[in-house]
Amino acid sequence: MFDRFFLAYRNISERKTRSLMTLLGIAVGIAAIIALMAVGYGMEHAIAGELTKMADVIHVVPGKIVPGRGLVELGSFTEVDIRDVGRVRNVESVAAMIVGGVGIEYRDERIPVEICGCNPQELDEIYGETFKLMEGRTLRARDKKVCLLGYNIANEYFEKEINTHSHMTIEGTKYRVVGILEKHAMFAEANNRVYVPQNDAKDILKTDDISFMAVRILDVSKTEEVSAEIEEVIDDNHNLDGFTQALTIGGAIDQIKSI
Repeated sequence: MFDRFFLAYRNISERKTRSLMTLLGIAVGIAAIIALMAVGYGMEHAIAGELTKMADVIHVVPGKIVPGRGLVELGSFTEVDIRDVGRVRNVESVAAMIVGGVGIEYRDERIPVEICGCNPQELDEIYGETFKLMEGRTLRARDKKVCLLGYNIANEYFEKEINTHSHMTIEGTKYRVVGILEKHAMFAEANNRVYVPQNDAKDILKTDDISFMAVRILDVSKTEEVSAEIEEVIDDNHNLDGFTQALTIGGAIDQIKSI
């Protein structure tokens, strides 16, 4: 045994460069695995932490999830749906939104975007702590012909960046930019939307159909229970099973952790 150790030691001593490179290769491999695991756990922690801030919010859409096709829309919500959801136990507030695709123009450039018409007070009650402003202000109750831009709209969509007090044209009508949102890591759709007062959205889209609801609840532990009750109430209003989907942040967190 002594001879074997002596032979190994002599070979390592005589080939210092090769031995050093071998040790370095092993060290780099171990370091790479540790770094990859650290990044993975760090990403999970960061994403779950961001989503947890919205754990008391339920997103409600009219449609059902079809494997391979995603969400298939079945119609729109009514004012009766909004009222009945507001009466569900543990519901604190409801924000009804009108969403649709339009073309916007800024300095002779035109691009298609998604606009979201909302009641400013309701939007603030639901997303006030989550949507941070990069500059400017949020929408106000008496606002008309003004808009709040997602980060990408202001900074990446057009050749020239948009600032507050800039003017853009939405379907032939001029709108003044009053605020720009910070980039949101989890709700990517917010980065690519233009938010306008609800009455303006009705004029732009030529409809008052409610295509989306955000619901804030009082007790986070009752999220799944409230979601099921919301789906049941709206399905009964439309006499159609599976008419609506109530999507919880808890489900999203589980999917993120799984990924």
